[in-house]
Amino acid sequence: MSAVNLIAVFAENKPGQTARITKLLAEAGVNLCWLTIANSGSFGVMKFLVAERDTAMRVSRRRA
Repeated sequence: MSAVNLIAVFAENKPGQTARITKLLAEAGVNLCWLTIANSGSFGVMKFLVAERDTAMRVSRRRA
């Protein structure tokens, strides 16, 4: 089994954010092993467990 890494993405809490971010990751070939979301008012944190850490980090930075 390959190593997995946890990345966190700070995102605005609005409709479509989860779909938009996971679509970017999928299009880049990042396989999501695990996902959790915690929100507090108008912002939240999405945490992903991935094997492709560098790609996931690069793609998640484009989300803004």
